[in-house]
Amino acid sequence: MLPCARLIVLIAGAALLAGCADEPLSPAASEVPAAAAALASESNGVERVIEERLTNLDGLHVQVACEDGRASELVALEGMVYVRETVTMTPSGNIIAQSHSMPVGVRGVGVESGHEYRIKEQNHYTVSQREVGYSGTNRYVFEMTNRVTREKFKLAVISHVVIAPQPGSPFGKVVVERETVRAECGD
Repeated sequence: MLPCARLIVLIAGAALLAGCADEPLSPAASEVPAAAAALASESNGVERVIEERLTNLDGLHVQVACEDGRASELVALEGMVYVRETVTMTPSGNIIAQSHSMPVGVRGVGVESGHEYRIKEQNHYTVSQREVGYSGTNRYVFEMTNRVTREKFKLAVISHVVIAPQPGSPFGKVVVERETVRAECGD
């Protein structure tokens, strides 16, 4: 699923506190039970829900293809990704959802070479729902560096979407949809 399409699903599901585990390079990672969830109501009427979880990357394989035609070798991942999602609901009906992720003990091993890869993975999204529609931005960065050859492979995806209300449609009409994908290979 394209990151922008995934973001639309996030926006539509923000009111239901929907999460999204699919990443551009991480198909159907198995999830470890939630580490913590909390619901706090503040005196000014703002409600906030915070959910934290670990996603297991063991058994996933990735490969970064670059614009110049080069590609990394297939790399087997192991480790976890910590995800913290916060949904804030205001008395006026606005809903704001944010997510941050960071790797925990993530590394990779080249399937052909056996070389170890240093892995960096970050995902951050912000989604807002108001009476006038939805808007959201998603930034995903995945980087792996071969510890032996020092060759680096990086994928960055930035998506932005704005959805306006549309009579008769629960999801509205997409009025802005932008996505920038950049892949880099090098030393």
